[in-house]
Amino acid sequence: MGAEIGPLVHTNICCKTMDESAGPYGGPPVGIHPTPHACAEVCCSTYGQRTKGMTIARDGFGHGTTPGACYCKSVGTANYMDHVGGINNFLDSYDVSCSGKWTTLFAKGSFGSVVKTKAEFNTLARASVHGILRRQCADCEGTHKDVFYKRKTAPQSFDYYEGLLVTWRGDVGFHSDFDIYPSLTDAKHGTNPWAFCNGNDPGIGFPRDCGPWAVGHQWNSLTRGGRASYRWSALAHDDDSPSGMADGTVCVPAISCDQCTNDAHFWWGKLAMACGEEPRWGDGTRCALGTSCNTCKNSATWWLHKAFTACGREPCWGGNTLCGSGTTCNFCCNGSRCPWYWFGVCKCN
Repeated sequence: MGAEIGPLVHTNICCKTMDESAGPYGGPPVGIHPTPHACAEVCCSTYGQRTKGMTIARDGFGHGTTPGACYCKSVGTANYMDHVGGINNFLDSYDVSCSGKWTTLFAKGSFGSVVKTKAEFNTLARASVHGILRRQCADCEGTHKDVFYKRKTAPQSFDYYEGLLVTWRGDVGFHSDFDIYPSLTDAKHGTNPWAFCNGNDPGIGFPRDCGPWAVGHQWNSLTRGGRASYRWSALAHDDDSPSGMADGTVCVPAISCDQCTNDAHFWWGKLAMACGEEPRWGDGTRCALGTSCNTCKNSATWWLHKAFTACGREPCWGGNTLCGSGTTCNFCCNGSRCPWYWFGVCKCN
C-alpha cells in the first residue's frame, strides 16, 4: 500500500461527532473510499503523518454527506462536533498508526484516486528523502512495474509535476540531473541506472521510451491516454535514516513538517518553514529590524558602507578610506586627515 499504514484499531462503531465545516483535520471528507484501510491510507498520505496517531471515520449517513466519505482527525486535536449540533452516524471508526515510508502524490486506476494540485504535488516531492520518487504501474511491462526516479540536481526546486506528469524531458540531463533505477537500493546507492532515455513529446509524461533499453508505451499522461493504473509516491523517510528530514529542509505545516527530525521553524534566509532552527547569522549579513535581524548572532546596527542594517557592528575604516569631516570620519580606525584644500573631504589615517 502507498501509505503502508500501521494496524487499524476499532474504537467506535457509531455516533462519532464531526465538524463538517472546519477544514482539514475536522472538515470536508478527503474522498469516498470503499474500505477502512483505503480511508486510512489516504488520510496518512494527505497529511504526511509518520509516527503520530490519527483517527479516521467513514460516514454512513448525515447532513448531506455520502456513505463511505472518509474523514481524518489528527490525535491531539479537538473532538469533531457537528456544526448544527447533530450527530452523524458512521459506518466505522478506527485509530490509525501511519508508519509508511512513502507519501502518495498521485494515483489512478487500481491504485485508487489521489489527485493533488501542482503546488501540493511539488511540495511533497521536493521534501522526498534523497530526491527519490517511485512510480508503480499495474498495467506496465515487468521492467516498468516498480521503478525509482532520483533527482540529482535542484531536488528542492525542480518542477516534478510538469516533468513527471505533463511533459517528460528525458532528453535533457539524463545521468547528470537525474537517473531511473529498478530498485530503491539501487536508487540510494546509484547502481544499475537505466541505459536509455528520451522525451520532449508534449503531453507525454514519464518515462516516454526510457528503460534498460528503449521500451515504448509505458508512459503516463494527464491528457493523452497512456497507462491506466499507476501511482507516484515520494520517499518520506528512509529505514537507514529513521530520524526524518534534516534541518534546513523546506516543509509545509500539517503536510511534510511532521517528518522533520527537529521541530520546524520559519527560516528568514529561506522565507519559508524548514526543519530545525535557523543558524544565527554572522556579522555583516543584511537584515530588517524587528524581523530577520532577530536571527543575528550579534545585535544588528546601521552599516554606512552597506547603507543598510546588518548583523553586528561595522568594522572601523582602514587607511585612505574617504570620509566626511565630523561625520563618517568617526568610523576611521586611527583618526583622519582633512587638509583645508580638500574642502571637507577627508581620508582615514
